[in-house]
Amino acid sequence: MPSRQLNRSVTPAVYGPRDYGVFEFFKMINGGIFPMIGNYEKRVSLVHASDLADGIILAGESKAAIGRTYFISSSEVYPMAQIADMIATILGRRPRKLAIPRPIAFVAA
Repeated sequence: MPSRQLNRSVTPAVYGPRDYGVFEFFKMINGGIFPMIGNYEKRVSLVHASDLADGIILAGESKAAIGRTYFISSSEVYPMAQIADMIATILGRRPRKLAIPRPIAFVAA
């Protein structure tokens, strides 16, 4: 994976077996709602759970990794709206955008 500086405006999203967050997002889109929490321009970097686990194991077993920091993710960064549009297209849905202020989302979570 190419080295790059961490962009703090990017949220990592882990998907795969026993995933809850991404699965709930799919369910909301399927139910006709695109929840937009806080920043409307939220961007995410996707990583499958098995790829993340492999990266953690490799870093843990490598002496060269001692004292280093890694950001294990896809090489692309995606706007949440693009991901929502792709999911909606695949599911044959046209969800309504629902803006949820960040403080309300944290209380509801």
